[in-house]
Amino acid sequence: ENFNKPFISKNIKDFWNRWHMSLSFWFRDYVFMRFVFWMTKKKWIKNRMAVSNIGYFLLFMLMGVWHGLALQYIVYGLYHAVLMTGYNFFEKWNKKYKWLPANRFTAFLAIVITFHFVCFGFYIFSGKPFHH
Repeated sequence: ENFNKPFISKNIKDFWNRWHMSLSFWFRDYVFMRFVFWMTKKKWIKNRMAVSNIGYFLLFMLMGVWHGLALQYIVYGLYHAVLMTGYNFFEKWNKKYKWLPANRFTAFLAIVITFHFVCFGFYIFSGKPFHH
Protein backbone atom coordinates (compact mmCIF):
# COMPACT_ATOMS: atom_id res chain seq x y z
CA GLU A 1 0.00 0.00 0.00
CA ASN A 2 2.96 2.32 0.47
CA PHE A 3 4.13 1.79 -3.12
CA ASN A 4 1.87 2.12 -6.17
CA LYS A 5 3.79 0.57 -9.08
CA PRO A 6 6.50 3.25 -9.04
CA PHE A 7 8.52 1.58 -11.80
CA ILE A 8 5.85 2.35 -14.41
CA SER A 9 5.98 6.08 -13.68
CA LYS A 10 5.89 8.34 -16.73
CA ASN A 11 8.00 11.07 -15.14
CA ILE A 12 9.87 11.87 -11.94
CA LYS A 13 6.89 13.65 -10.34
CA ASP A 14 4.76 10.60 -11.01
CA PHE A 15 7.48 8.42 -9.47
CA TRP A 16 7.49 10.39 -6.21
CA ASN A 17 3.69 10.18 -6.06
CA ARG A 18 4.00 6.38 -6.24
CA TRP A 19 7.21 5.69 -4.25
CA HIS A 20 7.22 5.32 -0.45
CA MET A 21 4.02 7.32 -0.37
CA SER A 22 3.77 7.87 3.39
CA LEU A 23 7.26 9.42 3.53
CA SER A 24 6.94 11.26 0.21
CA PHE A 25 3.56 12.75 1.06
CA TRP A 26 4.70 13.77 4.55
CA PHE A 27 7.71 15.62 3.12
CA ARG A 28 5.55 17.13 0.39
CA ASP A 29 2.85 18.32 2.80
CA TYR A 30 5.01 19.45 5.72
CA VAL A 31 8.13 20.72 3.98
CA PHE A 32 7.50 21.57 0.32
CA MET A 33 3.94 22.92 0.55
CA ARG A 34 4.63 24.92 3.71
CA PHE A 35 7.76 26.42 2.16
CA VAL A 36 5.87 27.36 -1.02
CA PHE A 37 2.98 28.82 1.01
CA TRP A 38 5.36 30.79 3.24
CA MET A 39 7.36 32.18 0.30
CA THR A 40 4.16 33.06 -1.57
CA LYS A 41 2.67 34.76 1.49
CA LYS A 42 5.84 36.77 2.21
CA LYS A 43 6.22 37.60 -1.52
CA TRP A 44 10.01 37.35 -1.23
CA ILE A 45 10.19 35.62 -4.60
CA LYS A 46 7.37 36.38 -7.01
CA ASN A 47 8.21 33.81 -9.67
CA ARG A 48 6.17 30.70 -8.83
CA MET A 49 8.46 28.34 -10.73
CA ALA A 50 11.50 29.69 -8.86
CA VAL A 51 9.73 29.19 -5.53
CA SER A 52 8.75 25.67 -6.56
CA ASN A 53 12.26 24.79 -7.69
CA ILE A 54 13.87 26.16 -4.54
CA GLY A 55 11.29 24.14 -2.63
CA TYR A 56 12.36 20.98 -4.47
CA PHE A 57 15.99 21.55 -3.48
CA LEU A 58 14.98 22.12 0.13
CA LEU A 59 12.72 19.06 0.11
CA PHE A 60 15.16 16.64 -1.46
CA MET A 61 18.17 17.87 0.48
CA LEU A 62 16.17 17.27 3.64
CA MET A 63 15.12 13.83 2.40
CA GLY A 64 18.77 13.04 1.71
CA VAL A 65 19.82 14.16 5.18
CA TRP A 66 16.91 12.18 6.65
CA HIS A 67 18.60 9.04 5.31
CA GLY A 68 21.95 10.09 6.81
CA LEU A 69 24.75 12.59 6.55
CA ALA A 70 26.83 10.42 4.22
CA LEU A 71 27.83 11.98 0.90
CA GLN A 72 25.76 9.52 -1.14
CA TYR A 73 22.51 10.62 0.54
CA ILE A 74 23.24 14.31 0.03
CA VAL A 75 24.12 13.72 -3.63
CA TYR A 76 21.01 11.53 -4.00
CA GLY A 77 18.88 14.38 -2.68
CA LEU A 78 20.54 16.89 -5.01
CA TYR A 79 20.14 14.48 -7.93
CA HIS A 80 16.39 14.20 -7.39
CA ALA A 81 16.08 17.97 -6.91
CA VAL A 82 17.80 18.46 -10.27
CA LEU A 83 15.48 15.88 -11.87
CA MET A 84 12.38 17.56 -10.45
CA THR A 85 13.43 21.07 -11.47
CA GLY A 86 14.52 19.82 -14.89
CA TYR A 87 11.19 18.11 -15.37
CA ASN A 88 9.43 21.30 -14.21
CA PHE A 89 11.17 23.29 -16.96
CA PHE A 90 10.55 20.59 -19.57
CA GLU A 91 6.87 20.29 -18.65
CA LYS A 92 6.35 24.06 -18.96
CA TRP A 93 8.31 24.22 -22.22
CA ASN A 94 6.44 21.24 -23.71
CA LYS A 95 3.06 22.77 -22.83
CA LYS A 96 4.04 25.86 -24.78
CA TYR A 97 5.68 24.22 -27.81
CA LYS A 98 3.98 20.80 -27.82
CA TRP A 99 7.25 19.15 -28.86
CA LEU A 100 6.49 15.75 -27.34
CA PRO A 101 3.21 14.31 -28.64
CA ALA A 102 0.99 12.28 -26.31
CA ASN A 103 0.69 8.76 -27.71
CA ARG A 104 1.41 5.17 -26.71
CA PHE A 105 4.98 5.24 -27.96
CA THR A 106 5.94 8.40 -26.06
CA ALA A 107 4.16 7.08 -22.93
CA PHE A 108 6.23 3.88 -23.14
CA LEU A 109 9.40 5.85 -23.85
CA ALA A 110 8.70 8.11 -20.85
CA ILE A 111 8.39 5.06 -18.58
CA VAL A 112 11.70 3.63 -19.85
CA ILE A 113 13.53 6.94 -19.46
CA THR A 114 12.10 7.56 -15.99
CA PHE A 115 13.02 4.03 -14.92
CA HIS A 116 16.64 4.57 -15.95
CA PHE A 117 16.90 7.93 -14.17
CA VAL A 118 15.43 6.36 -11.02
CA CYS A 119 17.81 3.37 -11.20
CA PHE A 120 20.77 5.71 -11.52
CA GLY A 121 19.48 7.46 -8.40
CA PHE A 122 19.46 4.12 -6.58
CA TYR A 123 23.06 3.61 -7.70
CA ILE A 124 23.98 6.97 -6.15
CA PHE A 125 22.03 6.06 -3.00
CA SER A 126 23.96 2.78 -2.71
CA GLY A 127 27.19 4.74 -2.27
CA LYS A 128 29.12 2.64 -4.81
CA PRO A 129 30.24 5.66 -6.88
CA PHE A 130 31.86 7.15 -3.77
CA HIS A 131 33.86 4.11 -2.60
CA HIS A 132 36.92 2.84 -4.41
